[in-house]
Parts: sequence; C-alpha cells; structure tokens
Amino acid sequence: MRYRTIAGPLLCVVAATTLAPAIARAATLVKPPIAIISCRAENFGQEYGGAVADVLIIYKNTYSANATNVRFSLNYQGTHAFVVDKGAFAPNAVITHRFHTFTGQNYLGKTLNACVAVHAAFADGSTWSFQ
Repeated sequence: MRYRTIAGPLLCVVAATTLAPAIARAATLVKPPIAIISCRAENFGQEYGGAVADVLIIYKNTYSANATNVRFSLNYQGTHAFVVDKGAFAPNAVITHRFHTFTGQNYLGKTLNACVAVHAAFADGSTWSFQ
C-alpha cells in the first residue's frame, strides 16, 4: 500500500480548505468594525493648567472576533497624531481608554477636528483598514 504518496497532497487539500474561510473572512471586512461612540480632549483643571491632559476615546468592537489592535487618527486644533490601543477587546464590548496625546497643547475645548479608526486587527487573523 502506498498511502504515503497520497498523504502529502491530501494534507495540503485539507489545510487549504480549512484555512480558506479565515482568508475569505478577512477579505469581507468592508464595513468598519470599530464604532466610535465618543472622542474628546480633556483638561482636569489646576493640575494641567490650560493644557490638554489627554484624549478620551470610547468605542465598540462590532466584529465577531476579539479586536487585538486598533489604530486611530486624531486631529486637534490642526495637530495630527496616531494612537494605538492593544489588548483583547471582545465583540460588542464598549472600550473606554485615555491616551496621553496632545499634552502640553493649549486646551481649546473638547472637540477634536478628527477622530477616526483607521486600522483594526482581530484574533482570528482578520484585518480592516480605512479606505
């Protein structure tokens, strides 16, 4: 019996069909899987004087797998910055994180000119990027 000659190609076929759904899933991430609920600059008074203390972003992972890396593009009063949130953020979880960015810049209100999710990576290997 020569099962050995069939085992190699058969294993490749099984592996290809097993991996195909993960590859197809990654390709279907057209709709943004990160929903921003709130995004604002913060100032906590005396401790920070008239400067920005941090940026608070509240967002939701709307995808079916844990988000592991989410990148945001921010603009406050003409200054641009990227921030990255890393972790294991469950599907439909609301995530609240503060990022120390724009610190030292004059606090001119809580409204950012831009706060957009631009990239997300997920535990199942899927990724999404802003187009």
